[in-house]
Amino acid sequence: MSTPVLTPGQYVTVPGSGFVCWCIRKITRSPVAHAFLYVGPQADGTDMVEAEPGGVRFGRTSDYPVRYVSGRVLDPAVAKAIAETGIAMASKDTDYNFLADFYLGLREGARLPVPQTLFRLASTGKHVECAQLVDYAYLVNGAHLFEDGRSPGAVSPGDLWRLDYH
Repeated sequence: MSTPVLTPGQYVTVPGSGFVCWCIRKITRSPVAHAFLYVGPQADGTDMVEAEPGGVRFGRTSDYPVRYVSGRVLDPAVAKAIAETGIAMASKDTDYNFLADFYLGLREGARLPVPQTLFRLASTGKHVECAQLVDYAYLVNGAHLFEDGRSPGAVSPGDLWRLDYH
């Protein structure tokens, strides 16, 4: 797969590696286990923002060789604002959202109904998992990714992948 040209504000989904990523791919029934927000080159050599169990952090897209890049075309001002939201979240040490992972596992893995209220309570922007980071950055900048009635934050990496590849 050739390396696509990325634009700040785009989200990217990746398969990841290891047992946990394999479990996420199986539970979400998708080829991806992680999502990140491309923010463009930073002074420290990083170029993306991701949420991991340690919290939201800056990283490098080159750490993920296989990537599914969103094909969404954004207004340049909105794209810039989305990237800046991601940068702000990484800069303020936003915590990881293990509760959202649990709810997503119940919804997608066990196929149990999870009330949308629980996702709303778990999705405050102060605690996010990787796909929530993307969803939140888009949502606060007026770019709604999902128009299916789901609550903000009720999103997995597989949901983001399906927006462009399924």
